[in-house]
Amino acid sequence: GYIWGAVGIDNVPCAMDCSFCSLGSKWGIVKGEHIISDEEVLDIARTYVMKGASFITLRTTEFFDLDRLCELARFVYEGAPGDYDLVVNTGELTVEQANALYDCGVRVAYHVLRLREGEDTPFDPEVRKATMRSIAASKLRLATNLEPVAAWHTGEELADRLEFLNEVRPYICGAGELWPVPGTPFENSVRTPVERMCQVVAVVRLCMSCDTPILCGPKTQEGFSSGANLACLDIGANPRDTTMRGRSENLQIIGDAKTAFAEAGYRL
Repeated sequence: GYIWGAVGIDNVPCAMDCSFCSLGSKWGIVKGEHIISDEEVLDIARTYVMKGASFITLRTTEFFDLDRLCELARFVYEGAPGDYDLVVNTGELTVEQANALYDCGVRVAYHVLRLREGEDTPFDPEVRKATMRSIAASKLRLATNLEPVAAWHTGEELADRLEFLNEVRPYICGAGELWPVPGTPFENSVRTPVERMCQVVAVVRLCMSCDTPILCGPKTQEGFSSGANLACLDIGANPRDTTMRGRSENLQIIGDAKTAFAEAGYRL
């Protein structure tokens, strides 16, 4: 089992206005700009290391300056030594940009072709695919997900997306649900039942290549018994929340996840 700890660095309005994202400027949820300082990011990273995280993710909005991200990655990599992989979750990347991040200590890049990309988002699906292929062709390892899964997504849609995910052979995959964030177009949507999410996780596990040994899903004994072996948590800005996520309540989730891992027969 693995723990994935993310740091949402910039809580700022994003002009892309994805229908399921709290950071969309059109929704007016985020007032002003709040960017976590480098020192606070480093302190959170050190805490994640102490709690046994296998992955520490620097998550930014789409247009966060790449040179600035490289500087921050190097700062964290050098200041928080430990047995973990440093991850970035940011905007579009070329092979050269991905390799530049590798040179700064990053080892994994997270990027997703979302379900109904181009419909529920303004992104060009081909651009998203190009970035994922660039990451896969670089020195970095690719992390991705089948998301955001909602009740109205058909089995055919999920299967079509899985075909592409197998093409790029990610190191980390999984399934994540669509959250009905208040103030967004999907605020009145019903959450996907946990049984359905566990079913999707199980199908992802069965369909993905052996090149994908790590899978995220519900942070419960049921989720881990369905094939997930990665528990994800967030501190700071989060597209699935209307406020910055605090440290104490999210670090507490690590203990619950470790218990669920043990119940499902995993070791950390």
